[in-house]
Amino acid sequence: MLHLISFDENNFEETKGDFKDMFPLHNQSNHGLVRWKDIDVDQDSELELLAQHYKLHHLTLEDIRSQEQLPKFESFESYFFLTLKMMHHEKDGLVMEQVSFVCGKNFIISFQEIPGDVFETVRSRLSLGQGYVRKRGSDYLFIRLLDSIVDHYGLILEHARERISDLEDEIFLIKKSDILVEVMEIKKMISSVRRYIFPLKESLIKLKVEADSYFSKYTHNYLNDIQDQLNYQLSYFDNLRDMLKDLQDLHNSKLNVEMNKVMKTLTVFTVIFIPLTFLVGVYGMNFKFMPELNWYWGYPLSLMIMFVIAVSMLLYMKNKKWL
Repeated sequence: MLHLISFDENNFEETKGDFKDMFPLHNQSNHGLVRWKDIDVDQDSELELLAQHYKLHHLTLEDIRSQEQLPKFESFESYFFLTLKMMHHEKDGLVMEQVSFVCGKNFIISFQEIPGDVFETVRSRLSLGQGYVRKRGSDYLFIRLLDSIVDHYGLILEHARERISDLEDEIFLIKKSDILVEVMEIKKMISSVRRYIFPLKESLIKLKVEADSYFSKYTHNYLNDIQDQLNYQLSYFDNLRDMLKDLQDLHNSKLNVEMNKVMKTLTVFTVIFIPLTFLVGVYGMNFKFMPELNWYWGYPLSLMIMFVIAVSMLLYMKNKKWL
C-alpha cells in the first residue's frame, strides 16, 4: 500500500491505494510541493521500482528489508537514510516494527512492516493545516515524524512506571505468586526500548554532521530537542531499573515476613506441646509401680495439668509480646 501526501502552505492532497496502481501518480512532478510517501512494502519488486526511480543504493534496500536492524544512519549523494524501531501500545500489548526513512529534497519516503503507526497526529496537522508542518519543508516534516516515534518511547517507559507502581500496591493488597514474572516482563520491555534508544542517539549525532545541509537552522533546534528527549529517556531507564530492583526486594521482604509468621505460629504450637508431650510420654511408659496410674482422679487431673501448662505458656508469651 502507498499513502501519498503532497502539500505546501496553501495546498494539501492525500491519496491511498495499491502501490503498483499509484506508481504513475507517485512519479509525477511535484510542482514545488513537499511529498510524503508512506509505504507498506512486503515485495522486492516494489522496492526495486523505488530503487530505480530514486537511485537508492543496494545497501539501503538491504537495510529496508531487514526487520532486526538497529538504528542506523547513512548519507548518500541525493538522500539520507535512517532506520529505527517504532513502538506503540495496542490492545494486544506492545507493537514493535522496523521503520525506515529515505529523505531528499522535498520528499520523504517512510517504509513500514505492517499497517498502523504513531503518525496520526502528524497526518491530522497536515490535513487541517495546524502548526508549522505545512509552512516548512520536508526537513521539518521529518523532525515531526521522528519526534512522534521518540515520544512513544517515553510513553512506553511511563506505562512501565505506572505498572511498577500498580505492582507495589498489589503486593500488599492481594496475594500474587506471579509478581516476579511480571517484573521480568517489564524489565524485558524497557530493556528493548533502551536497546534501540542508545544507537538512535548515536545515529542522530552522525545525522547532524553528515546531513547538516538538509536541515534549516530553525529545524536544528528541534533536532537538539529530540536528542535531549533521548538522553532523558536513557536516564529514566536507570530509574525504572532501580524501581524494579526495589520492587523485587519488597516482594522478597513480604515473602520473608509471611514465612516468619508461619514459622512463629508453628514455633508457638511446638513450644506448647513439648511439655505436654513430656507428660504423655512419662505416663505412657506403663511401668507396674506407678501410683498415679491407680488414682481415681488421675486422668482428669493430668488433663487439667496439661491445660494449665498450655494456658500459662500462652499468657507468658503474650506478656513478653511474642504473640
